[in-house]
Amino acid sequence: MSRKGDDDSSSIYSLADDKLKPNYDNFVVCPYDKHHIMLATRLSKHLIKCGRNHPGNNMVRCPFNNTHVLQSSDLKTHLGNCSNLKDFFQLTNKEYVPSADPMAGSVDFIECHENWNDEPEAETYNPQLYCKKNLLMRNLVGGTPSQRREFRESQREKFKDLLEGKDL
Repeated sequence: MSRKGDDDSSSIYSLADDKLKPNYDNFVVCPYDKHHIMLATRLSKHLIKCGRNHPGNNMVRCPFNNTHVLQSSDLKTHLGNCSNLKDFFQLTNKEYVPSADPMAGSVDFIECHENWNDEPEAETYNPQLYCKKNLLMRNLVGGTPSQRREFRESQREKFKDLLEGKDL
């Protein structure tokens, strides 16, 4: 029998351990504290909180990407080779027009002959008529005891007529 720690690759434990291992490619290290490791998707939220906890350090944020936090002495070097610099210039350049998506205008027009604003040919649903013509247990709410007694008696008569086949 295999136990956890054995080298048997068919062990249930080794299969479960492989599935539980995190994908470390998605994790990043906080620039304020190297012991803070989180998912890249959570970094911007974390930087706000962690920046408040480290007010005395000399860290500045990149103007092109808020998640780029570095020492103020390294800012000039970073601005020269920031990966988001190209995106910023494309947004601010008036002559830059994004390429037209060929799928955006290619919608086929389907002609429809029905008009949803017209009233339907079928009769609309009338709940009172349905209750009158079918065996449906109802209870009068909010009436006086004598009104409830009369209602129950009328319901008994209706049930008797419906069971005998009389038309209401």
